[in-house]
Amino acid sequence: MALNSKKTDAERRLHQRLAEERERSRSEARAATKRQRAARAAAARNAEGFADLALDLFDRLGVDPEHPRPRVLADGSEVGVDTDPSYRLRIERLRARLDAVLGAADSQLLEQLRCEDDAGRERRRLERAEKRLARIAARSEVSG
Repeated sequence: MALNSKKTDAERRLHQRLAEERERSRSEARAATKRQRAARAAAARNAEGFADLALDLFDRLGVDPEHPRPRVLADGSEVGVDTDPSYRLRIERLRARLDAVLGAADSQLLEQLRCEDDAGRERRRLERAEKRLARIAARSEVSG
């Protein structure tokens, strides 16, 4: 009987561990889905800005388009055909280039840039709050 209770305890621990792993996997999948939805929504709202940024980064970091594939036309002439019309490969190469640049960058510089960005975001938030309060005060003066 003691053997059965040990097996049952072991089975319970195994089932518990499997349930925890399933929940962790589901949680990670939900987080990934949430990030993907947020990315799609941001791209829909700001597609032109994101495209401009990507094109600028391609130029600045020297990530050139893929070489065109030659295609022979019916008349015998040859034209170049885009081999990466969705920019998928070029974006992957850009991401790899950015990873290399950021990996080689000075961590103190990156932290300084992050802090400066945070300070700018906070300054703009305060400016918006001041403008909002000024609008409220102006409305209350007009109505009062």
